[in-house]
Amino acid sequence: MNEGICSTGMESNTGQWAARGYTCQDCHMPAIKRPLMSGYPVREGRKHTWPGAYSTTQLQKVFTFKATAKQNELSITITNSGAGHKAPTGDTDRFITLDFFWIDEKGQRTELDSIEFKRQVVWQPIMFVLADNRLGAGESTQFTSTIPEATPNKKGILYVNGTYHVMTDRSLKRLKEKFELKNEWPIHRPFIEQQEIKIQWLH
Repeated sequence: MNEGICSTGMESNTGQWAARGYTCQDCHMPAIKRPLMSGYPVREGRKHTWPGAYSTTQLQKVFTFKATAKQNELSITITNSGAGHKAPTGDTDRFITLDFFWIDEKGQRTELDSIEFKRQVVWQPIMFVLADNRLGAGESTQFTSTIPEATPNKKGILYVNGTYHVMTDRSLKRLKEKFELKNEWPIHRPFIEQQEIKIQWLH
């Protein structure tokens, strides 16, 4: 089955949540009990709000993090444990950045690594996906980093910030030039702010 470049449906049908019997509505149409109309009995139904990439609460459910460290070598695992499709999905302009940083016991902040999840699409002369490192439902990726003076006796905390990008700055510029877009549109939307990641120290 070929759904084209925006293949959210196909991603959902082949992911771990689909294998467990979940549907799109389970996440994007929350269950609710309410009367169909005023004066009618209460019944089970679903909200039609369809929260997704523009919902901070929904985005915060997507990723889980694990970290292990030995001396100053840090290993971080990122898992798409909450989305039933790839993260991000839909429009090819969308991408997510995760920025990791370390704050020592004196409050000194050290930037570590940044991970970007996105697709790179070639549109001309034929359309094809050049690269795609997005995580499917249940998929994980791992990377290593170095933290300053990181031993159990020299304490510090690992944090992550997450930003969902509606599109690139270049795409927004083209929209403004082509369609004379006047209003500022927040295309960079933070959804994780200084979330602590617990570290398992290895000896």
